[in-house]
Formats: sequence, structure tokens, C-alpha cells
Amino acid sequence: MLADSGYDLKIKQNLTIKPDNFYIHAIPRKDAAPMVVGAKKNKPNPANTSGVQTLPKENMDGKQRLHVLYGSNTGTSEAFAQRIASAAVGKGFNASISTLDAAVGNLSKTDPTVIITASFEGQPADNAGRFVEDILSLTGDQLTGVSYALFGCGNRDWALTYQRIPRLLDETMAKRGAKRLLERGEGDAAGSDFFDMFDIWEEKLWKILVEVSLVFL
Repeated sequence: MLADSGYDLKIKQNLTIKPDNFYIHAIPRKDAAPMVVGAKKNKPNPANTSGVQTLPKENMDGKQRLHVLYGSNTGTSEAFAQRIASAAVGKGFNASISTLDAAVGNLSKTDPTVIITASFEGQPADNAGRFVEDILSLTGDQLTGVSYALFGCGNRDWALTYQRIPRLLDETMAKRGAKRLLERGEGDAAGSDFFDMFDIWEEKLWKILVEVSLVFL
């Protein structure tokens, strides 16, 4: 149901047209599967205020932590991130997932991080702007110890700014001391091979993560 019963439709346009400041109250179905990756049906931990979804404590032992972050307006980058986080459980990882903005100043230096983010006419997604600003404000080697892999979503219809944000993040993070686990992936939403490019990158990603997990543990 609507969060504001008196809401008047206002249009917001990036790559797509969508309602602006349109919110609803979602009521879970009875006996619905939990949305937390790999979680059992238990009550949420009130101490977890970061917006990060995690496995229950009893399932954490022996699993390498993996942080999956996304910046998404249209939902594609978020869907890719969810796909990685969901697959992580079966590959022996304890995955958490959150928006990039939820990770501002909190990139892990002990566990690998996967970033899936988009660029909209050269600008970051609505839930990634603060993260991008924070990374660009760094001037030293503050990210030494961070290990990451990044996949960028874009649209070549905006040729002058195609992949601007993913490229900028990738280059800046490496410049500030972070370790790139594999070459940045790129997907063109206007191309017929968009999902194929992600499939190829994800396959390489898991090979690398399985190898490096032995180092992190």
C-alpha cells in the first residue's frame, strides 16, 4: 500500500522514466522465503544498521566473507549483485550485499569486495553518489589492503560518458592502493550481448575468488 495516501505522481527521468519519491509499504506473504542470502527464517538483528544482509552466525564458521556492493537505478546492477551474492553461498562464501552508499568509509581490508555499478549520462546511480564522492576525495593510499573486482553497466547511446563512473571508480581505487583482483568488466545495455558479457566476467570472477579465498582465510 502507499506510504503516502495523498501522493501525487511526479516523473523522474534518467535512463528510464520512473515515479519520483514514490514509496510503498510492503507486507511479506505468509511462509515466504527469506530475502537474506542463505538465511534461515529468523528475526533481523537490530544491531545490523548498515543495510548489509548477512548469513546467520551459526552458518558463518569456516566461510570466507565476501562483500557485494551495487549502484543501481534501473535494477540491473542490483540484480547482477544479487546473483553473485546468491551463488556465493554454494561456493563456500559468506556473502553480504548492500548499496555502495551504505559502504562509504567502510570498505573491507580483510575480505574481497565485488562492485557492480552503473553510469547514467556520466553520473553515478542514486544510491552510489556518496560513495563515488568519498572515493574521489581520497588523496593518499588509504585503500591499501582493499581487494576488489568491478563490473560496470552502461549504455553506448551516451557515447561521451559511457562507463564513466565504473572506469573512474576502478582507476581511482587502484590509484589509492586497492588491489584489482581481475580486469574490470563492461556491459552495454544497448547491445545484444549485455548479459553474455556479465556471464563471461562472472565466470572469471569465481575462478579468482576461489583462488584468493585460500589467502584470505
